[in-house]
Amino acid sequence: RVASVTENLMDHPLENLAGEDLAEYAYRLHRTKEAGSDEWEGLVVRMTELVNTPLLKANHIAQLLKFLAREKEKLTDDSLAPLYVALGERLPSFGAQPAARAFIALSGLADLPETGHPPSESPSGSVWRLVDTLLERLEDH
Repeated sequence: RVASVTENLMDHPLENLAGEDLAEYAYRLHRTKEAGSDEWEGLVVRMTELVNTPLLKANHIAQLLKFLAREKEKLTDDSLAPLYVALGERLPSFGAQPAARAFIALSGLADLPETGHPPSESPSGSVWRLVDTLLERLEDH
């Protein structure tokens, strides 16, 4: 771990955070109520960088998705699209519990307003494909 959870994570550059620290950062960002779109979009970028690495475990991804769903009014479909692509590669490896938690969070993100994409190519269409992938994982367990 790069930073200790007991330290003030908000003082650490986002690019130094991973795993549990990144999830804790999201929790604190959510709790501050003052974080704007820039902070949340920065978190999405960092999460996208780490989603297919060992630095971000399935349970961390599920936690992060939960906070993104709670703060979805500060995000856009377009800002989430790269994360959805990266998640498409990772979600099939999720176990039952993180898959269930990610399923709930992604369902909450799926009602983001459209941004002019044709429906089949829209980021919201991508998130629904991810939800379907998770549903298949849950049915396998």
